[in-house]
Amino acid sequence: MTTASSRSALRLAAASEVDLAEAIDAFLSQPDLAPTTRAKYRQTLAVIEDELGDAAVTGAGLAGVVAQRWHHASPATWNRHVATVRSFARHCARTRILEIDGDVELPRRAEKHDHTRSIPAASLERLWERRDIDLRERTLWRLL
Repeated sequence: MTTASSRSALRLAAASEVDLAEAIDAFLSQPDLAPTTRAKYRQTLAVIEDELGDAAVTGAGLAGVVAQRWHHASPATWNRHVATVRSFARHCARTRILEIDGDVELPRRAEKHDHTRSIPAASLERLWERRDIDLRERTLWRLL
């Protein structure tokens, strides 16, 4: 029977033996990740792995790769990469699979949200059937 302290010692010993690629594989193998989420996470973390290689993983290093690689990205894309890296760092800290020195300090960017809505199909049908509007306008509206 193992005690809680011996289990945590085993986890800490294992953390020193795990490299970045193995930590990424462990992160991506979480059963609760949706396939599309896993694919997007894999894209971002592959870039991180290529850039950092065998170097020591730090929060500043992770932030630097994101800032260098995606600094011109749209706010939504930037925020997706930031969320991926933060989630990976939290997973590593929670499971103690990989020691990451320092926090990943990456600010989220404000996204503009389009609150316009499409016109319901029933309303469009009623509009196109109106006889008090010229056929030319109704045809143009239908084409639009």
